[in-house]
Amino acid sequence: MQVLLKSDVDHLGYKGDVVDVKRGYWRNYLRPRNFAETATAEKVRELTEAMERRRSVDASNAGEANTLKELLDRTTVTVSALATPQGTLFGSVAGPEIARVLEATRKLRLDPKKVVLDEPIKALGTFQVPVDLGHGVKAELTVEVEESKLSAQEIARLEAERRNEENAIEAARLKAEARAAAGNAPAAPAEGEDGEAAEGDAEATDADAVDADAGDDAAADATAEA
Repeated sequence: MQVLLKSDVDHLGYKGDVVDVKRGYWRNYLRPRNFAETATAEKVRELTEAMERRRSVDASNAGEANTLKELLDRTTVTVSALATPQGTLFGSVAGPEIARVLEATRKLRLDPKKVVLDEPIKALGTFQVPVDLGHGVKAELTVEVEESKLSAQEIARLEAERRNEENAIEAARLKAEARAAAGNAPAAPAEGEDGEAAEGDAEATDADAVDADAGDDAAADATAEA
């Protein structure tokens, strides 16, 4: 009998495959574990249509890559993002977001790693985004980044959060620079070291002077007695 696999089964097939199995195997193993269902003509047709709708943007040869290039070159996806009144995004749009929208709106699965962006998109507008299909073939997907509609109060809140984040980053940078500068500066003497050393030197000098005076007086007395 033919069954439609609902999940991958070792040594049998992958999810979505239609395979021939013995009735006992279906009844005792596949059905109790919900691994498969009977492959009616209607189920097979639905599966085929679903797979066609969700074609994977992957090419096993140059011919397929060029076919996908033609498809993506004429495809436009629209991504909504939060932005300031000046058109700057609060976050950014990168490969994962583009791939998600492409699958949701065009039913095309795209590996985010195939999106070749030098840096994430950070502004509203229309962008030509390169997609590497392999085999030396690159497509250009049109991505329109439009503003999500928010209240003025919500935009002001997000803008304040962004400023606070930027200020925190700047404060951390300045603090790190100050620590680095302090580490490179000559070590300052401990409190009281210089004063104590100076006092010690002064006391030693005074003691030497007293000893010298005492020696002179003794020599003078000896001369007088002679």
